[in-house]
Amino acid sequence: HVSDFLVRGKNLALRGASLARVSRRRARVDERGTAAGRQTSFPWRQDPPNWLKELAPTQNLAGPAPPPCPPRRRRGRCARSSAMATTYKPYLNCVKSTLNAALCLRNFPSQIVERHNKPEVEVRGSKELLLNPIRIARTEQESCLIEGSVNSVRVSFAIKQADEIERILCHKFTRFLMQRSEQFVIMRRKPTDGYSISFLITHAHLEKMWKEKLVAFIITFMEDINKEISAMRIALNSRARIVAEAFLQDFAS
Repeated sequence: HVSDFLVRGKNLALRGASLARVSRRRARVDERGTAAGRQTSFPWRQDPPNWLKELAPTQNLAGPAPPPCPPRRRRGRCARSSAMATTYKPYLNCVKSTLNAALCLRNFPSQIVERHNKPEVEVRGSKELLLNPIRIARTEQESCLIEGSVNSVRVSFAIKQADEIERILCHKFTRFLMQRSEQFVIMRRKPTDGYSISFLITHAHLEKMWKEKLVAFIITFMEDINKEISAMRIALNSRARIVAEAFLQDFAS
């Protein structure tokens, strides 16, 4: 085992040499940088390697730990969007929990017409098959209506429309989406009266898709549509400001 002994001796010598280099570097930095208030920058900040602890257990080679960086404050649009998402979250959480409870559907043929299977929430032929509608309101202009039945659920959303600009943007955007309702599968072509957009979920959808995924899609869709309308309004105001400045420059000159 002479070879093993030589290898161990060689490793010990290399470790001793590295320790000597680190000690010399530490001494040079202390001599030159202490007056200027500089800190030693080593690859390890919190704790040196174990082999270095064994060789020099009494020396503090790690150096002082750097002070923690203060958290950055969010400013501008990011802060406003974060605050809006925080205030909007309880409303969406309530809608999510209610949808999870309402989406308990089963295959139920029509009791009036033979060999017909229609969404009872749309047909409304048998009152005993309908559930009490639930309305969740965040404000007077922003609310959600969940109408349940034995084999289908209809979900309608009223999007916030503070002024005439938001009313026009919301109408154009939802109309654009509802014209392509086949791609969304569960979207209705026409919303319920008094609401901006509606979804219809039947037992056939739950047989093909996950209930949790459907609920998550509706919640994400409502988050995105509010962001899109807000972004379109900001872009519209910016464009109107630029046009007004260009128009008034002719009068100024």
